[in-house]
Amino acid sequence: MAYQPDFNPIEACFARVKAKYKQARLNALVNDEQFAMDATINSAFQVITLELVAACANRRLGLLKKAAE
Repeated sequence: MAYQPDFNPIEACFARVKAKYKQARLNALVNDEQFAMDATINSAFQVITLELVAACANRRLGLLKKAAE
């Protein structure tokens, strides 16, 4: 079977990390502020919680069950 990121919960978690990073980067550009890449990356990874991982896994499990029907 071909790789399908829609069924992989880690892809959904990292999408949240990337969105937070991109939002912070854009905010710094728009407001002509200094952009601290390392601090922003560390901050972006703070969105990954046990609750987020569980929600992403449950959502992907639901998609897999639906696809199997």
